[in-house]
Amino acid sequence: MQLKNYITLTYLLTISILFSVTLYCNAQSLVDPLTPANSLPVGPTGSNLVLSFSDEFEGTDALNTAKWVPQNSNRRDNPTGPDGWWSSDDSFKYDGNLIIQVKTIPNKNTDADAYDYSCGAILTKGKFEQLYGKYEIRCQLPKKQGWWVAFWMMQGAVNSTLNAGVDGSEVDIFEGFGWGSKINLAIHWDGYGTAHKNVTNQLYDSKYYEGYHTYTLEWNPTEYIFYIDGVKKWTTTGGGVCNQPGHLLVTGEISTVASMTGTGWANVPDPIYYPDYFYVDYVRVWKDKSTAIEPVSVANQNNLQVAVQGNKIHFNAASIITTLNVYDITGKAVTKCTPNESTHIIDLSQGIYVVETKHIQGGSCRRKFVVI
Repeated sequence: MQLKNYITLTYLLTISILFSVTLYCNAQSLVDPLTPANSLPVGPTGSNLVLSFSDEFEGTDALNTAKWVPQNSNRRDNPTGPDGWWSSDDSFKYDGNLIIQVKTIPNKNTDADAYDYSCGAILTKGKFEQLYGKYEIRCQLPKKQGWWVAFWMMQGAVNSTLNAGVDGSEVDIFEGFGWGSKINLAIHWDGYGTAHKNVTNQLYDSKYYEGYHTYTLEWNPTEYIFYIDGVKKWTTTGGGVCNQPGHLLVTGEISTVASMTGTGWANVPDPIYYPDYFYVDYVRVWKDKSTAIEPVSVANQNNLQVAVQGNKIHFNAASIITTLNVYDITGKAVTKCTPNESTHIIDLSQGIYVVETKHIQGGSCRRKFVVI
């Protein structure tokens, strides 16, 4: 009787252990192996960085529109060939990733093209902007030629030509392609017309097209530093380091214009190659908490441009702005004025400032700028 009870007890204990191990293994299998811990990126020892924005793209729900604005527009028009559209249908979450896809679609406009192309693009404009900090993406690049993908920023007033890149820069943290081995790092300023200028750094290594890699930008008042997989690849000031906040973009692009379809860029698109996919595991941003000044609102940001030349500050404000005030980092009012096209504020000492505008409708916004 005792032996029988012992055997029964041993059997039940064994079953219990196996059941517990099974539960543990199942729980372990739910951990996404592609998503590393939400730790700081590579940076100086004793860094004062804190996480200010992140999207891990987990779950099965829709893309978080509190963080991102999906794009819908004719991004790459071509009067003599298929157009390349941005479509919100081509940005979605799947299996712990953001998916940016490219596909062939029926012709979307009135030209005579047999078909067009579309791909995904999302940005944080109106949702999240930041001055300085670190910006990182972990992603797996596409495999098919004819399109390219990017993680980039629009900082300040990119179309301004008042002070080169200091008042506005496009910063391409990385651009990757569906073929070859090239990674493109770049900064653009002075708009996109005849005054446009840029600096680039092109890296060639086929390993970047296998598996997941991280691409990181460190932006501080004196330089831009680019990393791949935590290894510093390029340091530059561009056209002058921008001193105004920027928003993020994660995009695919496809064009049939000759300048974009050469072997120096995206190569020739063809419907046989698509659909194709760009996988993004996460996007994370950190800020230096010692210089963190939060905007009150990002509404009507396009109605105010700030350009800094030495200690001479130019404000170009739209007519709907009724008052314009400048505060230092402590919140002390530095100056107050009525905005107009020729408003100048002179002799600000070095430091971080906030310009606040009031609008006819009663709204307001704040933008940061820095005098070095």
